Amino acid sequence: MKRVADDDDSVIVPPPPKEYLAHATAAPSRPKIALLQTKSLEARRTAIPVLLTSGVIFAVAGALRFLMGDESPLAEFPAWMSFALFALSGLCLSVAIINMLQVRTQLAQKGRQREPVGQPAK
Repeated sequence: MKRVADDDDSVIVPPPPKEYLAHATAAPSRPKIALLQTKSLEARRTAIPVLLTSGVIFAVAGALRFLMGDESPLAEFPAWMSFALFALSGLCLSVAIINMLQVRTQLAQKGRQREPVGQPAK
């Protein structure tokens, strides 16, 4: 099928000047987001619920093979897959616990720094 150009299809706009076609502007530099740095307290506090939820979901997914009946499609999965999910669950939960302990320590240190001098700690 051959396309025929109508008068309605034509663009009645002048071409841009050549200076604009060859001009490349540098992208503006963006400030670093503190949340993307793994050492920031906010990033650690954000990761805790994600790690806990993932750990529980992996444990449940690994246990489903053994909890479901023999007619379930999950029963056909190999046993190593369940054990891999249990290992991944343990890893997520242990990283979450370590992260929680580090956040608690950092918050305690910040609290001590903000206490006025000469007043006993509560």
